[in-house]
Amino acid sequence: DFTFAHFLVSEENRIAHALLQELASGSLALGSFNPIFLYGPRHSGKTHLLMAIADALQTNKNVFFVNGETFTEHVVQAIR
Repeated sequence: DFTFAHFLVSEENRIAHALLQELASGSLALGSFNPIFLYGPRHSGKTHLLMAIADALQTNKNVFFVNGETFTEHVVQAIR
């Protein structure tokens, strides 16, 4: 269910939606956007968009989601 076809575009998520659809279509190089970091208010569709891009790409790579705090902790640990 978490695909681009089932996503409701709103003012809060239209830019992220357009960018991720371009990535999924191959118009943009995915390597230029790794990791993909989405920021926005609650219930704006961030998780739905990330799951939709993972579904659309269907690569043999593992996809995982972390919240912002966990991501920041991992970056700080990697720098140390």
